[in-house]
Amino acid sequence: MKKRILSALLAVLMILPMMFGMVSAKTVDYVKDKFYNEEEKIATMDLVAESENGKIQLYCDKVSGELAVKNKDNGQIILSNPYDVNQKGMSEDVLGQYLSQIFLNFVTIGTSGETTYYSYKDCSTYENQLIITEKEHGISVQYTLGDGRKELLLPQKIEVSKFEALIEQIPEDLRKNVTSLYTKFYPYEKDENGKDVIKSESRKQSMIKQYPICAETPIYVIKYESKSLSKWTKAADIIVQYTDYTFDRLHADYEIVREEADGDKFVMEEQP
Repeated sequence: MKKRILSALLAVLMILPMMFGMVSAKTVDYVKDKFYNEEEKIATMDLVAESENGKIQLYCDKVSGELAVKNKDNGQIILSNPYDVNQKGMSEDVLGQYLSQIFLNFVTIGTSGETTYYSYKDCSTYENQLIITEKEHGISVQYTLGDGRKELLLPQKIEVSKFEALIEQIPEDLRKNVTSLYTKFYPYEKDENGKDVIKSESRKQSMIKQYPICAETPIYVIKYESKSLSKWTKAADIIVQYTDYTFDRLHADYEIVREEADGDKFVMEEQP
């Protein structure tokens, strides 16, 4: 059964008719810097658009995603987030919630409890996951929630020799983090002379029915268990850090075991 894990969740906010034009602002320390009024806050933001008559201005913080609208006639400023959060002695986690424009609660199948993504902590703190784009009548703000820096470089199925070559590149004390996630499928075993013999005819037929490639070569198949996501993520991180494995090779390995590469890669783009 095809399984795709998606943990980078996308949200798009459209800002409507205004004339576009970026004016850069100063760098902000979101944990330490304090602001005492709306004007101080928007002074750190970018002027990104204004109405044709120049009376309404749109400001945006291109790092945190915060927005502000200023009415130049009466000086009123409306902010998407409180400007004075750093005056309240909050923890960094709580502060991140107040700096977020959106949050998402979701449940991963096979796990208990909810997970919450906040746009500041789970988007703005990652590189290139908050994207502001010029549009014909304004701007769009695109959020990628979750760690979208990588897909999970972790094959669902892989031929034994390919898997063993991959594991050889990983430090011995870390190998179990990867190998423990897999089960070996092969309807044969070695006898005392090193020859392949059938374990049992019924088991052979069962394996071949489930994985036809087993008739030709042993394969490793990843286990599907509750609360596996964190283990998969850790294993993928180890593979990325210590091996030369690539998605091109993953796709080639799927060809060997006759799997559809697009359907069987894990997307953390923890590519839940």
